[in-house]
Amino acid sequence: MPFDYATGAAAHKVPNLPAAGAHVGFYDVLGSTKMTGSYFLLENDAPSTPPKYEYDESGVLLKGELKIQDESGKSVQLRAGDVFFIHTGSTITFSTTTFALAYKTSSRPHSKL
Repeated sequence: MPFDYATGAAAHKVPNLPAAGAHVGFYDVLGSTKMTGSYFLLENDAPSTPPKYEYDESGVLLKGELKIQDESGKSVQLRAGDVFFIHTGSTITFSTTTFALAYKTSSRPHSKL
């Protein structure tokens, strides 16, 4: 198959990821064995710290505001349209005082969360 696609409607139905807490949503939209595109939704001001990244990840904040902080204390406040890149081996904390919706691509296989 030459290409896959998903409609923007999927961004409005990002399911909760129970392992990350009630305020975190995550949905692998498209992917293969080497690369995956996902929606990431974070609500309220409870921070979310996933495990250490075992892959590179790049993303764009679609809506809201998102603070990203790494293990060294370096942080940035992103707004809609801003892009980010997370290096393999990083430990990142995501937080927001409102909500954040991002689309991320990762060098990892598509999962069934």
